Amino acid sequence: MNSVIELISGLLSDGSEEHARALALLGFIILFGIGLIVIYILGGLGLRRLANREGFDRTWRAFVPFVNLFLWGQIIKGQSSKNWAESLPHLLVGAGVGVIVFNFIPFFGQFIIIASLVVIFYAAHLLYDTYTRYPFPLLLASIFSFGLGIPIIMFFIRNSDRSLSQL
Repeated sequence: MNSVIELISGLLSDGSEEHARALALLGFIILFGIGLIVIYILGGLGLRRLANREGFDRTWRAFVPFVNLFLWGQIIKGQSSKNWAESLPHLLVGAGVGVIVFNFIPFFGQFIIIASLVVIFYAAHLLYDTYTRYPFPLLLASIFSFGLGIPIIMFFIRNSDRSLSQL
């Protein structure tokens, strides 16, 4: 912690342009990190509420990385008419891991990432279709926000009743 304070005080004492850029970058990284933490907490709160409403036990899993994807898959697996919908919780966990792990593999990894994102956005569509009247605009918002909109939307729909098509 002292080294961070020394770094910031050193950056502030020298008036060069490079130091100002480094300080601005440090500020951006800190604000971006705080934003990601807030988004993660909002998504966890939304998923926990949805899991409570659907009658799941151990809803604390909504705050555990990758386990929350399994819980999300359990909530929506009955909403799909596809024959592979029963494995949706496992597919979501695999997709979450795939996006992170295969990001470091140059060519082949890009195909795995695209397939993982398709699974994640399909699961988001099923969730939106279950709890909202108009899932398509929410899906577009999720895609254009590079997936960061999913936890925020999940937080906002946490108290919504099931849509008429899901009753």
